[in-house]
Amino acid sequence: MEKPQAQIAKPSFWEQDIWYKPFDVLIVGGGIVGLQTAQFLSADNPSLRVALIDRQFPPLGASTRNAGFACVGSLGELVDDVEAIGFDATIELVCRRVEGLRLLRATVDDQTLQYEAIANVELFRKGDEQVLTKVLESTNGGTESLLKRINAALREKLDLSFDPYSETGPKTYGSTMNSIASITNQLEGQLHPGKMIAALYRLCILRGVTCFSESVTELKHDGVALQSGRFLKARRVIVATNGFTQRLLPSVIQPALNQVIVSAPVAGLQWRAPIHLEQGYGYLRRIKDRVLVGGFRNRFKDSSETDQFQLDSDLGAHLRAVLVSVLPIHARPRIEFEWSGVLGLGTTRMPKVQQLESGIILAAGLGGMGVALGSLLGKEAAQMTLQRA
Repeated sequence: MEKPQAQIAKPSFWEQDIWYKPFDVLIVGGGIVGLQTAQFLSADNPSLRVALIDRQFPPLGASTRNAGFACVGSLGELVDDVEAIGFDATIELVCRRVEGLRLLRATVDDQTLQYEAIANVELFRKGDEQVLTKVLESTNGGTESLLKRINAALREKLDLSFDPYSETGPKTYGSTMNSIASITNQLEGQLHPGKMIAALYRLCILRGVTCFSESVTELKHDGVALQSGRFLKARRVIVATNGFTQRLLPSVIQPALNQVIVSAPVAGLQWRAPIHLEQGYGYLRRIKDRVLVGGFRNRFKDSSETDQFQLDSDLGAHLRAVLVSVLPIHARPRIEFEWSGVLGLGTTRMPKVQQLESGIILAAGLGGMGVALGSLLGKEAAQMTLQRA
């Protein structure tokens, strides 16, 4: 006698009424972009049936695995942006990042975010002279340096009463972290990414968003197939999977792996400001008496071009060496946390929401600036969905 084949349990009347009848909007990806898209949709139109799907909560991507920098771009980074997309587009890009951070802080209060409006410092060390020259000296026959031009443009665009960037001379941090120059950025700060995502998740639940913890196996214009075998129907599908987009869609968005370490508490730390190194690829910050060090994928490109979570031992050794350099002399660091996170790199430095030929809306490719840009892309994805509903 043949055994009955295992089947998907048919939903009860109650389950069907809440979870499995067609949705107005399905959002794939439960990071900052997906969560903000969901809550903006529900806030603007509470009658919409909105669902958010991620393989797990908390999400497993960059939103809770980043370093907690609320940054808009160091001048060293903006040098490359100016060369790639031009001066005006670079200013627009910085303004979008500033707008995104303001939107995040308007959605979740600073106390909940553990937001600290503490100026970030970019250190230029030996080997960075060429980039420093591009920042501080006038080029192409101009009369003003890039620093002055960017300050003037941002003061006007953002209606600021101060210069965002200021040259602050050589600095020394810890035992051996020396610089030939430094530039302070007053627009930046730091926060707690876990508390950010937890707060946005709670907000979505309060606004009636249905959340599924399950992997999506296939995308269609009218819904998504889940690993369980179920198919959830929807009038609109939004994809906000960032570095994992290629797993679901033919996409130009490339994954990039960043690695981070956090020390045990260290006594006698004498510095407070978050630090950027090597045109923003490397970064350090304090978490109370701990030190976080991350990035430097520019030095280890081969191991960073993946969406598989892994730890590179050579990169880890470099992170530890940087950590030692900013500690008091004779301090013996002990690493208590080490992890990697996947971000998404688009072909443009200006990520924008787009509707694909299939009708699916894509909001991804934040280029390592998800904390700053995620809320803005979420709002834009919600607006595009409402306009085309």
